[in-house]
Amino acid sequence: MRDQTIKVVVENRGREYTISARRGRRLSDVLLENGFPLETVCGGSGNCGKCKVHFMTQAPAVTNADCKKLLPKELQTGVRLACMVLLQQDCRVEIDYCEMENWMIPDVMVSESEETQTETIKEQDGHYGIGVDIGTTTLAAALIRLPDGIKPAGKEISLQKVRDQILSAETTLNHQRQYGADVISRIQAAQNGLDQNLRESVTKDISELIRSLLDKNRISPEWLTHITIAGNTTMLHILRGYSCSGLGTYPYEAVSLKMEEHAVKEVFPQLSEVPYTCRITILPGFSTFVGADILSGLYALAADIDMDKDFLFLDLGTNGEMAVQTGQNIMVTSTAAGPVFEGGEISRGTGSIPGAISHVRITTGGCSVDTIGNVTPCGICGTGVMEAAAELYKARIIDETGLLAEPYFQKGYPLYMDENGQGIFFTQQDIRKVQLGKAAIRAGVEILLKKAGVEAKQIVKTYIAGGFGSQVDFEVIRQLDLLPNTLLSDTEIVGNTSLYGTLRFMLVQNAKEEVGMLAGSGHEIALAQNQDFEEQYMAHMNFESEGAD
Repeated sequence: MRDQTIKVVVENRGREYTISARRGRRLSDVLLENGFPLETVCGGSGNCGKCKVHFMTQAPAVTNADCKKLLPKELQTGVRLACMVLLQQDCRVEIDYCEMENWMIPDVMVSESEETQTETIKEQDGHYGIGVDIGTTTLAAALIRLPDGIKPAGKEISLQKVRDQILSAETTLNHQRQYGADVISRIQAAQNGLDQNLRESVTKDISELIRSLLDKNRISPEWLTHITIAGNTTMLHILRGYSCSGLGTYPYEAVSLKMEEHAVKEVFPQLSEVPYTCRITILPGFSTFVGADILSGLYALAADIDMDKDFLFLDLGTNGEMAVQTGQNIMVTSTAAGPVFEGGEISRGTGSIPGAISHVRITTGGCSVDTIGNVTPCGICGTGVMEAAAELYKARIIDETGLLAEPYFQKGYPLYMDENGQGIFFTQQDIRKVQLGKAAIRAGVEILLKKAGVEAKQIVKTYIAGGFGSQVDFEVIRQLDLLPNTLLSDTEIVGNTSLYGTLRFMLVQNAKEEVGMLAGSGHEIALAQNQDFEEQYMAHMNFESEGAD
């Protein structure tokens, strides 16, 4: 009888790992189950082209998906999409870690001689808190020292004062993205039996962020007394181990939207060094689609907002979430913009890592780019994606419908080329993804303002938050027709307010009461049930036209 066990040797950075798998299994599933970092943002359908592996020996037959997503040179040298490979024989593969520098191979796969021991440095006493924002694409955490005496009232803690309290902050890719780029794919993965994998992935990521903040600031874990967490509803359900089944089907009901408090071991079993007295607070959400990240963002701005004036709050992330205040009413909504604002679903998209193209300029002399860390480009992040689209439109290389001109239509516009003629191209499909994302945001804003009974010109202040928002150029917003121009007259870029809100919560005396009142004041507008949304969506698919609002 033919042996049903396949031996897969995985090479990475000079190290070698051997795993076993059942014959006929999909290579991407085997690699993911064994803790290897592999992006399958399309859920393993072969549409994203990001799960590339290099077969060192006996490369399998080329599939249609391989032909569509890989270059002829890659195919000839044995590069394949792991999600398209059904294992039939022993093989040796190499994983390309271009944008995966933060991935960690599981400890069980490292020999004892390779492990390192670090001694905790106990030099900074006091009480400390860490705020965590669980984004679909990016995780962020920040460390603050907590007041020793009575905490001040909320009105005394402005956004700037929160920022001033930050001792250190760190970000990393949310490694759940290997199971899909957006919340829908994560929900589907959880329903397909990967819920525990998703939970272990995010708790491990956050635990490493917390350890790093403590170590780099020479703080013993015993002085960590409070951790506050915000995120969208799906991310928090996965974190808590709640079923996601109700989030993906009508009537879209969450297990819990309430504020929760837990012991460390209940949420992060990896943090055994943190004392049981450290409490974890998970902030509440408004609804299934407008989660704790938006509530936390609004809370971060609570001392800065003039309650007598109408304002718009917009968080540009994987989900386009927004709120508008008119009088004492706060209306909130969420639109499925997709991960394009964070580099997701883009052919060479990546997170905000060293080598990511973050700025693009196109002139008659050609294209020039800036990268994070000023190193060789390896992909393009959210700001670069938006700037590339805006610059191409400004240079009339794409028209108002988003059509890419020849000779770039087939292969895409070259943002960067190396000495070997290999490059990073911005493709026609990438441009369409930008159009879909920006149309969803613009349509959501238009419907939200209409339901609130206010025109764009009546909005006194616009706040733009999120990873993309922290670096956005107003000219890019105008070129892309992302927002009505009248909203840009008084706009403030406020960065990661979801993270800032978690920090403010630990600094304010009556934070629980204030957050509870805020959670109860939001009224959700369901765009899926709004007949005008599709009309607005189609109306704003094109780029800016002359005379746009």
